[in-house]
Amino acid sequence: MKYLWLLPLVLVACSEGRQPTPITDKEEIPAGEVRSVDTPVGSGYGQASVPSTAGRSSALTGVEKPVSLVELEKSYEANPKDEQLRKRLAQATYEFGSSVMYDESLPPRVKYPQALKLFRRTLELEPGHKEAAAEIEQIKEIYASMGRPVPE
Repeated sequence: MKYLWLLPLVLVACSEGRQPTPITDKEEIPAGEVRSVDTPVGSGYGQASVPSTAGRSSALTGVEKPVSLVELEKSYEANPKDEQLRKRLAQATYEFGSSVMYDESLPPRVKYPQALKLFRRTLELEPGHKEAAAEIEQIKEIYASMGRPVPE
């Protein structure tokens, strides 16, 4: 009872007219929206928001493959016996998958299935790719913890 006089002060402080203001002026990016940056795939610093494929549709809904990865895929399709090209494509695919998986702006329902496809593609190209295999296992554990089936 002796603190009852605090109630009006708390109610006034929490009223609609006194909403907190952001401490930064950074623009918020809605979840699932991908923005372009100038970081090339293969540099080790890529994000899911890498340069777009200039209007090409992607097999990955919500995230477009970077132009450099699309070009590597085309080169590999034209010359599938080139071992160096296959390894470069596998590494670029893995790095793009990692950037998708760890992109905080993408919701889990978007990033985990897409990253899983990219890591599986990495293993198709290079079966001994340990990092891709470890990421696949981590995604499987995430789905198991949610009680959901792993996408095929």
